[in-house]
Amino acid sequence: MFRTLLWNAIGKEVITISQGIMTIDRKGVIFYKAKSYDLSEARNFRVQEDPATSIMPYGMSPLRTWRMGNTGTIRFDYGMKTVKFGEGVDEAEGSYLLEKLRAKKLIS
Repeated sequence: MFRTLLWNAIGKEVITISQGIMTIDRKGVIFYKAKSYDLSEARNFRVQEDPATSIMPYGMSPLRTWRMGNTGTIRFDYGMKTVKFGEGVDEAEGSYLLEKLRAKKLIS
């Protein structure tokens, strides 16, 4: 519970793309290790808003408290997993971000 309160107060998600590697880091979260993904292995980038996020203000979800780290509007397949990021981003904003990343040839 403390971890969630800390994330709500000072947390932010930082996405870095460099040399074909995407790193997702959550600053302000205790015991969270940044995760890196080889973009040549990432498939099917898409936007899908979590239904639960639309019922509360500011993109917050009752499920967010218990599922920290596995939420977000932007998704892609990585091996047998679906990676999610962009928590609090709505569908239109997520589509815009993916369009910009594709235009810069950072993702396919």
